[in-house]
Amino acid sequence: VFVCVRESAREGLGNCISYPTLHVSKEPQGKAPTKCRVFPPPHTPTHACVHAFTHSLTHSPSLRPKSCVNELLLADQRLGWPQNAKIGKRVLGCLKASDQDLPAVCAVQVTQWFEGQLRADGKPAWDVTFSNVSPDGQCLACNHNLELINLSVEERQALTAALRQTIVDRNPDTTELERFEQWLQTKAKGHAVIDGLNIGHWERRLFAADQLKAACDHFERNGVDVLVILRIHVLKGEGNRRVLQDLLQRDAIFATSNTSEDDLFVMYAAAQQGPNVSVVTNDLFRNYKFHLSHNGLGNTFGQWFRGCRRHCNFDGETGRCSTVPPSRYDTVIQWSSDTYHLPLADTDTWLCAVDTDTITG
Repeated sequence: VFVCVRESAREGLGNCISYPTLHVSKEPQGKAPTKCRVFPPPHTPTHACVHAFTHSLTHSPSLRPKSCVNELLLADQRLGWPQNAKIGKRVLGCLKASDQDLPAVCAVQVTQWFEGQLRADGKPAWDVTFSNVSPDGQCLACNHNLELINLSVEERQALTAALRQTIVDRNPDTTELERFEQWLQTKAKGHAVIDGLNIGHWERRLFAADQLKAACDHFERNGVDVLVILRIHVLKGEGNRRVLQDLLQRDAIFATSNTSEDDLFVMYAAAQQGPNVSVVTNDLFRNYKFHLSHNGLGNTFGQWFRGCRRHCNFDGETGRCSTVPPSRYDTVIQWSSDTYHLPLADTDTWLCAVDTDTITG
């Protein structure tokens, strides 16, 4: 049994709870909680806590997995780092299923877990090192080739259809969707589809039209046409319209209603436009991945999104935009029969673990 309580609900409960509980951060109405902490009751076996934890994480789209796994791995005094190989694999498998990098602060604990596993002769079962990966996906420590991002035509078509159906499910009136599709038909393939609200609000409390324009200019300087999708309220401001006037004149902006989920239109446009389209956003769209998991397309969506998403950075002095292109290989935890490769969050470093039987054999 796994009990999930918010901070306010936990107050006053004392020690009356006899199950592993998850302390979830309090967020504004309608927002998903983003942080959590595990509280095992006294004398609870470690494996029971981990089982309840990983089960809840796998089935709860409202929690950010990185926060959850980070808290689990750091909870040495409350849970103890799991030395059992099966439990460790469950934690890493949960992290992989959530498309999460390994939080850098957890790298020591994960390394200790690998190094704590011994062969029958008492020697280490894994050779662990930190490594980098070449642009074509080869680990520079063990020469293992990571899986490349390569969706089939059928997978891409299924994803496009599922995204369209999600729009229809959430707004049965298809008038706006039909108008959007007609707009897309007039555009050539190979655009960068820009999440206008996300980029305009990135690290800004108020919408910054100049920041959105800087992102558009960045791509157009590099010969890539842009399609901007945002909500209509942005264009009601005279200042915003003035900054974005050039894009409006070229019909490069589509404005959804204020009640529509513009993120869905961004993803649908990118999927529908073909394999050479980038999604320009600093959002991770995790809720949509969990939603599509019900259709068996969660992993397909995750791989597609990692292969087309471009993250934007803005210079604090000049305001110029730079982007991080997606890699050719898949940047999630990968393992084979004799290797593990775990990407560290916010770095280019990977943790590489190789079965020592392979090395010595």
